[in-house]
Amino acid sequence: MTIKVLAGSTAEKGRLLIQIVRRLLDELGYDDFRARVGGGGTELDVKAKHRATQAPILCKARALPRELGTEELKRFLTLYTQGKKKDRRFVGLLLAFSGLQEGAREWYAGLEEKGKGEFHVFAPEKILTLLRRSRMIGLPEVVEPAIK
Repeated sequence: MTIKVLAGSTAEKGRLLIQIVRRLLDELGYDDFRARVGGGGTELDVKAKHRATQAPILCKARALPRELGTEELKRFLTLYTQGKKKDRRFVGLLLAFSGLQEGAREWYAGLEEKGKGEFHVFAPEKILTLLRRSRMIGLPEVVEPAIK
């Protein structure tokens, strides 16, 4: 499964991606957002703080035309580890709108078994659940007839 962000221009795609990610992070309890868009509107880095605990989060959203590979996950894990050294409450969240390659899924599953701390990777299915929970999209049985 892939979630695509469709827009008329790369600037508009970047603005839409920011809106989506801000709503998702808001649903997870974060605010005080600072965002940076790159990659022609397909890559977004957001720093925020949890409303209740003030724990910092680094959220990377990737809406690429291909699935993310193991190397991209490892690079993000490195950033997460650096942040965790500065603040033990640090959270890392990678939103993989385009999904994960098989090897990346296996690598992340192995990391989960070892105890990954607050390092999270959300595949499209999990992102879709959050989009529904935040009421950004409706249930499939409501949306599909409207599209047809």
